[in-house]
Amino acid sequence: MLICYKPHNMQPILKEISVLAIKLGDVPFSNEQIESQWLGTPPAALSQVEAVEKNLGVRLPEDYRNFLMITNGFAAINDSTEPRLEFLLLIPPKQGSELWKYWKFASWIPGEQEFENLHAYFLDVLDFLKENR
Repeated sequence: MLICYKPHNMQPILKEISVLAIKLGDVPFSNEQIESQWLGTPPAALSQVEAVEKNLGVRLPEDYRNFLMITNGFAAINDSTEPRLEFLLLIPPKQGSELWKYWKFASWIPGEQEFENLHAYFLDVLDFLKENR
């Protein structure tokens, strides 16, 4: 079945990632994660996101802001092949007309793997899970 995802709505893709990762069982998940079929954490409030932006002196990209307000963190899907979200580097634009860049780093990738946006990164993770189920 082909599922179409809207770039501004990551929740369905994160849910599908959660379900497939739990089904694969490459890492031990908590009982709560297994029962809820959700690897996310409680969402950040808009006020929390805005406070971080103020502290950093930058407005985060919309897709990352949306991610934080869906889930303020996401469990690793496996131990060896897909890095935690912490290994995804967000690079702010040098000029106002440029877009943020998303780079994934992993020991098995020479250099960085660039993604157009956070949605593309999560689609890549989902493709990985589908290939390995």
